[in-house]
Parts: sequence; structure tokens; C-alpha cells
Amino acid sequence: MNFLNPLVLFGLIAASIPLILHLLNLRKMKKVEFSSLKFLKELQKTQIRKFKIKQILLLIIRTLLIIFIVLAFARPTINTALPFFQTYSKSSNIIIIDNSFSMDISDENGNRLKQAKLLAQKIVNSVGDGDEVSIIEMTTLDNPSSFTFSLSKDVLLSNINKLQISTVKADLNKSLKIAAELSDNATYLQKNLFIITDGQENILEIKNKDTANIINKFNNLYFVNIGANTKSDIQNLSIDSLNLITTIFNFNKMVETDIIVKNYSRNEIKDAVASMIYDSQRVAQRSFNIPMQESRNISIGAPIQKYGATKVKIELENDALIYDNIRYYGIIIHDKPKILVNEAVENSKFIEIALKSVSENDEFARVDFFKNQKIASLNIESYDLIILNGITFSEADADRIKKYIEDGGSVLLFPNNDFPNMNMTLSKLGLGGADIKTFATKSEQKFSTIEKRHPLFEGVFKLNDNDNKSIESPNIIKIFPPKSGNSIIGTPSGNFLTEHKIGDGKLLYISVAPNLQWGNFPITGIFPTIIYRSTVYLTSSQEKSNNYIAGEPIVINIPLKYQSNIYKVIEPNGNETFVNGINLPGNIVLNLPPFIQYGNYLIENEDGRVIQMFSINPIRSESNLRLIEKEKLKKYLVNIFKNENRIKILDNVDNLELEMLRSAVGTELWKLFLILAILMAIAEMFVQKIAKRELAEQI
Repeated sequence: MNFLNPLVLFGLIAASIPLILHLLNLRKMKKVEFSSLKFLKELQKTQIRKFKIKQILLLIIRTLLIIFIVLAFARPTINTALPFFQTYSKSSNIIIIDNSFSMDISDENGNRLKQAKLLAQKIVNSVGDGDEVSIIEMTTLDNPSSFTFSLSKDVLLSNINKLQISTVKADLNKSLKIAAELSDNATYLQKNLFIITDGQENILEIKNKDTANIINKFNNLYFVNIGANTKSDIQNLSIDSLNLITTIFNFNKMVETDIIVKNYSRNEIKDAVASMIYDSQRVAQRSFNIPMQESRNISIGAPIQKYGATKVKIELENDALIYDNIRYYGIIIHDKPKILVNEAVENSKFIEIALKSVSENDEFARVDFFKNQKIASLNIESYDLIILNGITFSEADADRIKKYIEDGGSVLLFPNNDFPNMNMTLSKLGLGGADIKTFATKSEQKFSTIEKRHPLFEGVFKLNDNDNKSIESPNIIKIFPPKSGNSIIGTPSGNFLTEHKIGDGKLLYISVAPNLQWGNFPITGIFPTIIYRSTVYLTSSQEKSNNYIAGEPIVINIPLKYQSNIYKVIEPNGNETFVNGINLPGNIVLNLPPFIQYGNYLIENEDGRVIQMFSINPIRSESNLRLIEKEKLKKYLVNIFKNENRIKILDNVDNLELEMLRSAVGTELWKLFLILAILMAIAEMFVQKIAKRELAEQI
């Protein structure tokens, strides 16, 4: 038995009133005048007993009267039909349809979204005239207020027919919250909730643990598993994730990517093919075999042969589910970097020689030299890298260099021989100062540690070679190591090469000046390697796209050097959105709405320069087609619905119509209880009248 208006049942407390009044009357003393004790003896014991029985009978009748009235207003229903009381209860119905991309699977019964739409249309056609229905997409990003009930079957059927596969993850908990809020606006007390889904485990993922609470919101909940009884062997590979092995990007240099592919099928898949696509051009392919229910790590790469933004797509061949066969990311390689170098001092021309030989290669960089000029007179902001060797800095120079780095610039710095001045400079830059250390000819310092995995040495060393002795180390006579920084090359007396992150930019500090007074560093084989790799590292783009899941809010941080009044977001389909940035002390923030189209998105400043990219990719959990365990699903639904008897989990869609018929066509018992209440009122008057008459006759 169900109650359409269960809150009225609290009125049953009133049924205790007759009992309370009866007990109070027993305690009340009555004064009766009589002439003699002989009169009492004349009262027959049977008459006293009859009087008490009538009082108890009145108590029972009055209690039942209140109970029947309360039950009548609570509107009890049963699913069986009783003669003369069988009715059709008008109802408010909410249908939640899973249209996530996993529903695009086809089995022996056809496409699963089409199956879900046909079932939803059948529900609409099955409800009675005057019943209201609302449709909710399980992937919706809308607010509850955007959903309404409709009485028009034509409109409802049309809306169901228009449903399309969404790139957004299915969220059952959010859908239930929307349904609960929508039910408060329902016209009828009879409320039914239908959930039509392929029953993946990920629909129960709850990020904020704020579960929906729909206790007493609905009379019936129908959970229908589309495809639960399929016998088809669905072949599905998925790109679960990707990781860029290459960390700095140069024109015409290899970009290598690791992808993890998962086989969600029941059988091994052979000769699968993964492709790498730059913009619209296929640049690399790999074939592989993968056993059932296992993952494979696959490396694929190709050089990028243009400046600017490159849209990268990793793609598998089509299978049962195409949405998870693609992953996007993007890379920006800015125009050939501009490098500014001060010309040689103290008989050292080794840096000039190394850079001039490199600059002759037009593919590398544009190198400018300056001499006998103060930093204050130079337009350093127009350069991507400044190499400073042996310069005596003023405090204003140090402050300007620091500001240049904070805004995204890069500096390669060598010490000078004015150690107090160098200490001031290092302190200004946040390196904490340093102490000069000198060594005798026979006790020169050598390299003791090298961070081979640092991007500066990418492709230079064998990572599995732990023997640093194979690397030619200079003999160091003088070293001016800083007190802080990320060590890249170390010596027993301090760090030789350190990296320092300052604001949006970087500084590399080499603690040994490139001249023979400080050691033989400039004439060793490692010298041109360090100079070249340092300039490549400091001028190369490390700008790859940020990755987001479709439907998630997006926050982009823009370096201050790309400050603009307005920014343009270009979507994969060419649509443009203009956004104002929020200026913060360290950067600029763009708060973007959720995007649902997979692909690479470009961000341009007002000069039309691409300054950043971000990518929208599918969520990994949608690829796992495994069904929720029934006990886990039941536990979840009972937790938010409480009444287990009102929950019906159906694997066979044909059973839904029968279950609907049982709940819609049944018996409402309020008329029966109203009749019983009237009969109790009549009986109460009749018994009361008889009791009064007998009492009068006895007196």
C-alpha cells in the first residue's frame, strides 16, 4: 500500500484524543444524591456492565472515526483492483535519459540511444490524457529551472526524437537533484520517475559527495538498463591518456608522445593502428596488438615543421565507439627567438664564437650583440633571451633584469670579478648571494652530479648511464655558487649550473665565468654543448595545451607579457568568443564557460597572436562499458529513495509497461475510508443515544 499524501498520516496522533478524554472522565468524582443505601443494592450488576461496555464501544468508534478520516485524506492506494473502487490516478512523470557517448554503442537490438528514445516515447504514449511529463538529459549542464512539465504528447515525442549523443559525462546524481527540484512543481500527487541508461559504473561517480535526496518525492522509481541482456561482443579500443615525452619544442625537431590504449573488448585485437595528425596532415602511424581487457603503452612522434600553433590529434581506427578513439593536444612554437648578448670582456670571446657559429644557421635564432652600452639604454623587452657575461650591474640594472624575467623573459647569467657587485645582483634576483671559492692548480673542482633528465639535456645523454665520469668535466679554479636554485650540474664546492624560476620567466646561472682565469671550461667539449643547449632551452617553447574534460569549467592563466584588453577564443568549428581577462598580481586569468566540442582551442590577444591553446577531450570512464553491480546500484538508490518497495530495477524493457500499468491502474482507497468514517459517525450517534436513554431510565 502506498499513500499519495503521506504527510497527512501525522494526523493519526489525534486518534489518541478519545482515549485521553476517557481516562480523564474516569478520574472525575461525581456527587449523586440518594435517600438510602438500599437504593444502591437495587442496581443490577448487569446494567452497570452494559453501561461500561457502551463507554468502551464509544471509545473505539470515536478512535476509528479519526483514523478513517486521516487515512481518507492520506489517499492510500494499492496495485490491485477492487470492484467499485478501481481508478486511474493522474500522474506527474519525469524521464531521465542517458545520452552520454557510451549510448552510441549498437548491439543486436540496434543503437542504444535509439532504444532509449523508443522506450521514452512508449512511456509518453502510455500515460493517460491529462498526465504531465518532463524529459531530462543525464548529461545536461542546465539549471533545474530550465526544465518544465508538458501535457502535449506531440511536443514530448518531438523533444525525445531530437535527443542527440552528448560529449559530456553522464551524471545520475545531478539528474536526480534536478528531478527532485522539478517534482516540487508537479501538479499531481502521483509522481513517477523513470531512469533509462546503459547502466555504466561511472554514472554513480559523485565528486562532491553531495548526494541527491528524493525521499517522499516520488511514488515509483523505474531504473531501466538498456543493453543489460546483450550477447553481442562489442569491440572497443580507447585512448585512455597521453603523455608528451618531449618537453621543449623547436622548429623541425621531433615531438614524441606516449599514448596508453585500453582494450575493453572480450577478445584480443590485432593490427590496430594509431595515427598522429598535425593540423589535418597525417605525419606518423603505429600498428600494435593488444590482449582483451589490457592496456598498451605506445610511442609515436614526428617533427613539427612550422612556427605558430600546431593542432595535434592522436587517432585510432574506428570501432564500436568512435568518441574515445581520439585525443587532442596542441603545441605553440613562437617565431625564431631573438637573443641579445654582451660582447666579450676580459679576453673571453668563447660565447661569441659559439653563438655566432650557431646563428649562421638560419633555423635557430637571431642573435644581436651589444658593447659598452648600459642595460638601461637597451630595449631588452623585445628579446626572448639575454646572455650577460662579466657585466657590472647597478641596482637599477638588477631591478630591470628581474622585472624582465618576471614578465616572461629568460636570462643566461655568468659572474663577474666584482664580487660585492655580483652578490648585490644575485640578491636582487632572489638567488641569495654567493661566496667566491678558489682552488690550487692541482686541486681543481670537477662535476660531481648532472641532472641528465632535465629538459636542458633532452636527447644529449643516455638516461640509463649513471656514470658521470664519461662526461668531460672542466677543471674549475674559481667558482661563485649561489645559495639557492634548482641544481642541474653540481660540484663538491657548490652548484655549477642552477635554474631559477622568477615570475613567468627563467634564469640559468653558470657559476664559472667563461674565461681561462676561472678554469678551462671554455675550451672543453662540454662548453659549446652547455651554451647551445642553454640557449635552446631558454628560448624554446614549452607551451603545450592545457587539457580539460568536455563540460568542465575552464580557467586559463595568461602570462603578463601577453597582456591584452580583450582575448579571442577560437573553437575547433571556427566560432569565436571574446573574453575579458582578470588582472592579478602575477598573471591574467580567463574564466571560460564549459565547452562540449572535442578539439583544440586557440586563444589570441588583440594583436591576433596565438598566445595559448587548450584542448577538450572525452572522459576516460565513458569507455568502460561494464555494468554497475545490481547490489551496488540498489544500495545507492535505496540510500536516496529509502522505500525499497517503490524501486524497480528492470533489465527487460518489456516489463516496464506492465509495471506502469500496475501503478497507474489500481485502487485508491480514500473513498472506502471516507465511507467507513461516515459509518463510524452514524454508529457513534446511535450508541450515544441508546446510552443516554438507558441512563435516564435508571435515574
